[in-house]
Formats: sequence, structure tokens, C-alpha cells
Amino acid sequence: MVLRGSLRSLRPRAWLATAALPLVLACGETTESGGPPGAVTAAPSASVVADPTDGVVLPPPRFHDSNPLGLPPATPVATAKGQRIFAPDRRMLDGAKLGSALMLEAGTVVGHEGAELVVRVGNGEPFQIHPGYVVVPKPGRFQRGAAVIASYNGRLHHGLVTSLRRDRVVVQFTDLGRKLGEQHLAHDRVGVLEGGLAPGAFAVYRADQEYRHVLLVSSGAHADGKIRWLVLEHTGESRLLEQEQLTRLPEQRFKAKEDDEVFVAFRGSMVRAMVRSFERPGLYTVKRPRAGAPLVVGADMLMRPP
Repeated sequence: MVLRGSLRSLRPRAWLATAALPLVLACGETTESGGPPGAVTAAPSASVVADPTDGVVLPPPRFHDSNPLGLPPATPVATAKGQRIFAPDRRMLDGAKLGSALMLEAGTVVGHEGAELVVRVGNGEPFQIHPGYVVVPKPGRFQRGAAVIASYNGRLHHGLVTSLRRDRVVVQFTDLGRKLGEQHLAHDRVGVLEGGLAPGAFAVYRADQEYRHVLLVSSGAHADGKIRWLVLEHTGESRLLEQEQLTRLPEQRFKAKEDDEVFVAFRGSMVRAMVRSFERPGLYTVKRPRAGAPLVVGADMLMRPP
């Protein structure tokens, strides 16, 4: 019984002595440096990164590709630090390929890395991105009826200027399918849409047996010399289309009137509808035959029947 008690009292001391030795030889001896003669120190695993401050083992940093679709060099756009932009977040961009969803969300420029931008989307961490994935709202003259883009619920949406109030631009969004109350927005949160095919604008293209309604993001000359646009479908599906395939909306010289038959954008397709009413400066109420409630849309979601 005395011996057993002595062993119990020695166990903590033996454990401490063992923990204090960095390496233990098979014969119970150590070198002056704390390791066995001829011992080879195991190299740290390349698959993990150890943090010596707290002993937590983390996975290696995930590779980030700023241009996963291989877009050609884009036309430089002047963007100062703090410039408001629309871009896919890093989660969407990482590993993206043609057909992947790339929703354009509100963000800001925080810096530049060569010809690329460093942006922050929402409350995420800054990341590097090719400018071909970014739509920059352009300043311009905010007159009544001007087509603009602005953020609604954190994403790019289209609208019309209805009036100006002191330091605010009053915008009526036109691509929600319903009428929303007028939004009073700061000037730097609104961008004017240029004529023709332009980043941030809507367009249509012919696909099989239907016309598709898409959002234009950027264009560039590819290796075969053809100019192609990066476009996003209604669900964000990314495509590269040749410039000749695209028609900008609203169509020139097309002014829909009450009782006119039109094609309206609905879930990415252009479908038949009838104009019920028109509200200035450019809001149409249209009704699809035998289907659903009326839609409230802008002219850039309508086209004349082909």
C-alpha cells in the first residue's frame, strides 16, 4: 500500500518531466539540442497553416481568380477610391464559369491593382476583380424621364428620374414588375444610362424559338477579333454574346400606346401582352393573355412584336 501511494505521488512529476522534453530517444537519451542523433524533423504539412499564437490549425488560403471567365482587357473606366459600383461578390466570382450566376450587387472601389480593381461588395472583405465584371454608374444630367440605374435591396435596378428635390434625385424603379413608391437618392447613388449598347442597360437576343431579355455588363474584343458582351440572364446566368446578336432596349422610335400588343420581359423571356395604361414619365401597365396579374414596367422591358 505504501508503494502504491508513492507511485501515485510520482505520476504528476513524471508527466511534467516527460512534457518538458522536446523529443525522447528510443534509448531514453537526448542530444544537447533536444533531439535524437540523426533525427530528421518532420516538415510541416503543405495542406495546413499552423498559427503558433493559439495552436489553431487553419486550411490554406483559397485561391482567388479575378477573371474566371477569361475576359479580354476591358475599356478602362475612371474609378476613384470610394466610387460606387455594381459587381458580383467574391463567393459568386470564385470558380465561376460560363453559365454560372453572377448577380450584380452594390459595392465600392477601395483601390487598384494594375489594370484591375480592388472592391468591397456589401459588407464583405475587399477582393481583386477584372473590370469586365463591374458596372460603374456614370454621372450625368438628371432630367425628368432620364433612364438610370441605382441600388434597390442591394442590387442593380433600373428606373426613371421623376423629379429633383434639393440634393436628391427622385427615382421610380421600373423593373420590379410592380409600382414602388418614389425613392429619394443621393446623386452618387444614381447613374445615367447612355444610348446604344451600354454597361448596365437591358437588351434582347434571339434564342431558339424565343427572345431573351438580358442585362449588359461589359464588352471586349476576343482573340478571333469579334466583340462579345458579357450578359446576365434573369436568374444571373452568365453568357458571352456577339455584339450583332443584341438589340438595346427600349427600341428606337417605338412608343407603345394603350391597347397596343407588345412583348414584355417576364422571367427572362419576352412574352405577348397588351398595354392597359401609360403613366408619365414612362411607366406601362401591361397584361399577359390568360395569365397572372398585370405587370408594371418601363420601356426597357418592352419591345414591338416581331
